[in-house]
Amino acid sequence: MLDDIADLPGFGEAMASSGWVKQTTDGIVFPGFFNEYNVDPATGSASANAERQRRYRDKKKVENVTESNVTRDVTVTHREEKSREEKEGSEKSLPISLPDWLPAELWADWHTYRNSRKGWTAKAKELSLKTLTELHGQGHSPKTIIERSIERGWTGLFAPAAQNGQQPAFSGPQKTRKELGV
Repeated sequence: MLDDIADLPGFGEAMASSGWVKQTTDGIVFPGFFNEYNVDPATGSASANAERQRRYRDKKKVENVTESNVTRDVTVTHREEKSREEKEGSEKSLPISLPDWLPAELWADWHTYRNSRKGWTAKAKELSLKTLTELHGQGHSPKTIIERSIERGWTGLFAPAAQNGQQPAFSGPQKTRKELGV
């Protein structure tokens, strides 16, 4: 019968030979040694575990009160923290001299915007000013360039796109729609 239940031929015979099952006139009986390992929930093991846990917690409370605080006796050296602006200011960020054609307020707007983003280093400031100078030399308005970059959430400065049939600032090799397959 165990063979059918377990769907394993010879399973019942193996259990009987090891003493784990006995066949009686009443049917199959598992010997009493299984009672050692199987716990009856009605015997109150849950309440016994709860009591054991309560005693453990009470013991820990007493130990924590009587033990000294390990970190209490450690000497603490207070360090003054610097804000990000102070840290960046203490590095090699020298004041930038602005060209006459670039209003200080406009550069301050760009600086404030870029300072709110990561990666605004002294080198990034220098390169932004270089790019702005090149674009100004090509006839583009610094105000338009900066405001457009801020408005669109860019961290770089770019020439405005061509309007009214004008050629864009970069007119490299371009493919027609036919060449692109569109």
